[in-house]
Amino acid sequence: MHVLIPVEALIWIRSIAIVLLIVAHAMRHVQLEPEQPAPVEASAPQPASLVLTPELVDALRAALAQVTVSAEPQTLQALPSPQGEQQTSEGEPLANMAQENVGEGNDEQGASNFERVKTYLAEHPNAKVREVAEALKISVSTANKWMNRLRSER
Repeated sequence: MHVLIPVEALIWIRSIAIVLLIVAHAMRHVQLEPEQPAPVEASAPQPASLVLTPELVDALRAALAQVTVSAEPQTLQALPSPQGEQQTSEGEPLANMAQENVGEGNDEQGASNFERVKTYLAEHPNAKVREVAEALKISVSTANKWMNRLRSER
């Protein structure tokens, strides 16, 4: 003999079982405080109420006048690179990355980077692309681009 139980009923039973397990688990970690008898007013001294008097206000002002607040020393931030570029977390200039993505971008800045790479390579003819990029604070791809153009001119 087969008994057919609707799926909805099984889901409902499972949901109730889960809720009961959660409640049982939570009850393990809850500690009930024993009931305390009502405090006897005669045996426990009550704290005195605070009365603001001019003397108390003057004493508070004097105490606050002795407190000094100082700002934390500011951390020095890196100076911007010569073209006013901002650095990414990897140290690559944002302006150069944008310029590379757009193509030539600002011709004046491209010419400036080209001259800077050309001057650096004149002083350091065996410099690697990464060395040029780090020395001039430009991206590796920008240094590579201008170094390739210099090679093609020769």
